[in-house]
Amino acid sequence: QGKGFIVVRFGNVLGSRGSVIPIWQKQIDEKRKITITDPRMERYFMSTADAVNLVFMAATVMLGNEIFVLKMSKYNIYTLAQEVIKRHGNGKNKHTIIGIREREKIDEKLFTDQEKEYMLDIGPFNIIEPNEEFYLRRKSNYNEVKDFKPIEVTDILSCIPKKN
Repeated sequence: QGKGFIVVRFGNVLGSRGSVIPIWQKQIDEKRKITITDPRMERYFMSTADAVNLVFMAATVMLGNEIFVLKMSKYNIYTLAQEVIKRHGNGKNKHTIIGIREREKIDEKLFTDQEKEYMLDIGPFNIIEPNEEFYLRRKSNYNEVKDFKPIEVTDILSCIPKKN
């Protein structure tokens, strides 16, 4: 009783375990081809700082049972790979298309159409309430949050280190 929970929904956190950019950098360093699942694929990315800020922001303003989603930019995987090649490689690295895995999607979504019905736009992030009752009861409770110090979403391309 008196305990609640919140959920933060992340995009792909750059530099985290399983992040594609260090994989590509290693492939470049080993003079191998960059592996790209599908040139049409698009994903949301965030920096580690963005992820930490989202957790702290959500913990600060939570009412309980909601989902916090940072407004992130969507990047085309092929374009991102080309940028990594330009910044980390010699610009001449080759790539190979390996194809998408089972149940993997070309276009990533941050929320469903159903969740959108109960979603509040609160500055740098969205809050998804669990149902209509929560949504109607709480939508005015977050007004002061809009004045909260905003999260400055990192320019993802600036996170790609240049090779020395």
